[in-house]
Amino acid sequence: MEPKKLSLPVMLGIIAFIAFLSVLTYFVTRSNHVKKNISVATAIDYNKAFTGAIIKTSIGDIEIRFFSEKAPIAIYNFIKLSEKRFYDRVKFHYVLKDFLIQTGDPLSKGNDRTLYGTGTPGYTLPDELSDVPMVKGVLAMATIGKETSGSQFFIVTAQSLPGLTGKFTIFAEVVRGFEVLE
Repeated sequence: MEPKKLSLPVMLGIIAFIAFLSVLTYFVTRSNHVKKNISVATAIDYNKAFTGAIIKTSIGDIEIRFFSEKAPIAIYNFIKLSEKRFYDRVKFHYVLKDFLIQTGDPLSKGNDRTLYGTGTPGYTLPDELSDVPMVKGVLAMATIGKETSGSQFFIVTAQSLPGLTGKFTIFAEVVRGFEVLE
């Protein structure tokens, strides 16, 4: 599949979003919401708890709040990858106006666009499907089928995508910074 050509404003937006991922590891308020025994890649007892994160970009901050009751495995994975700086320098390789923006592919750190969207952390996660509506600002794990998510995630930029509700692991929502998303 040939990559889509992007306009200069879209490319600038991608670059700005790349910058925000390079400092993704700054997490806000801690709580006990994500304190669970979770098996991802290796079985460990996860004793850190976060309610959300602030994603810093060159054009502003995006604050997210985790849906810890709905997707503890995805949240744990997101936090662990962030702590390892896995997301540093990854690009938003899909920017689809009024639909979604997607990132988290380690292969997008390079310049070979034919690889964008194909990278993983080397493992997959179980699905954590829920009835959380697919509305603007929702963060969900990207998949290519059942139980295939890993590191890639997307943020909904459409007002609503009801046909996608219940089909993805939704793990967070934007609570501040919608103007940055735009």
